[in-house]
Amino acid sequence: MPNLRGKVSAKKRRQLRKEKRDRVKAGCNDNQKHDITEPELVLNTTGGILNEGLCDDVTEQEVASSSVGDHNPELCNVTEYVVADDADLFVLSDPPECNDWSVWDHNPPELCDNTQFEVATTLEGTTVRERQLDKKKDWSRQNYYKNHQKHLAKSKKYRAKNKQKVTDYSKRYMKTYRATNKQKVADYSKKYHASHREERIKGFKDNYIANREERLEAFKDKYIANREERLEGFKDNYASNLEQRKKIMNDYYASHSQQIKDNAREHYAAVANTKNAKLRQNYRIKRNLNPPTRSVSAKKRSKIIARILQKRQKNSAYYKKNFLKLRQNRRARYNLAEPKIDLKNRYIAIIRQKLAKNIGVQKQLKVAFDIDKSLPIAVM
Repeated sequence: MPNLRGKVSAKKRRQLRKEKRDRVKAGCNDNQKHDITEPELVLNTTGGILNEGLCDDVTEQEVASSSVGDHNPELCNVTEYVVADDADLFVLSDPPECNDWSVWDHNPPELCDNTQFEVATTLEGTTVRERQLDKKKDWSRQNYYKNHQKHLAKSKKYRAKNKQKVTDYSKRYMKTYRATNKQKVADYSKKYHASHREERIKGFKDNYIANREERLEAFKDKYIANREERLEGFKDNYASNLEQRKKIMNDYYASHSQQIKDNAREHYAAVANTKNAKLRQNYRIKRNLNPPTRSVSAKKRSKIIARILQKRQKNSAYYKKNFLKLRQNRRARYNLAEPKIDLKNRYIAIIRQKLAKNIGVQKQLKVAFDIDKSLPIAVM
């Protein structure tokens, strides 16, 4: 676009842009559209002559006097200027250094037959570098989708061949990453679980309900198909480990014999104490807190009071005289730490009757009685 010297009205500027667009549209091909060797367009202004970058010969005097705008005869054979139609008029700067990855993307003029400068003057205000990066991203994305299946097959082939290597590397990387980013991983995990909790629960419920019948059918088929195999495996395992289990049980009962006896005594004492407590509760003396009143004469009242006092004195004297004996009898009656033989045998029969249905308990009792004949029952 030419340099404008002097004052030019907005109307002239719009007219100039319109004429340029018309010339571009009238071209037959790209070379004619961007051909900068068109006839010279001169616009008289107050400051001099407007020259639209024509490549005709210009005298040094005209260049020195700045009467010709935007003229660069050195680049006329190798340079094109592509300007956005909607852009404002501007002054194009000199070409930058070559191959410096600038926004101009300029190649060395001596290697180019046609060098193009693309100027970022669109309405969106994006630079050439941004557009180049966008094009590169689009190309990378299209290339990724185009070669996705090939890369996937290559990755699967590599993983199948180096499965252990990939697994070890993944574990090592995850261990290192978790160690260095422990707090970050914990925060992310909490945030993810908190934000997706309802979604996960809903998905699990839907999947569970939808696949319930299918899971039941699969379980039944597998259970029926593997029933004989499971039975054979159980029998073989039970027969092969029978001696080992017997040895373990014998060692256990031999090392815990005293503890088992103590547990049995505590159990019998607790059962007897519970039963005696129930008996005491059922047969305790029920005192009447509101005895019936009766009228007694003064003469008889004195005799009754004298009889009560006499009975109290007699009982007090007997209690003081036989204090130790009464305390011993009371403790023997209520504290059954060592139950009697007949009571113990009766409780043993009751417990055996209750546990008779449990085959596992019967086997344990049999082993326990084989070790210690004096042991009444094994209380685990």
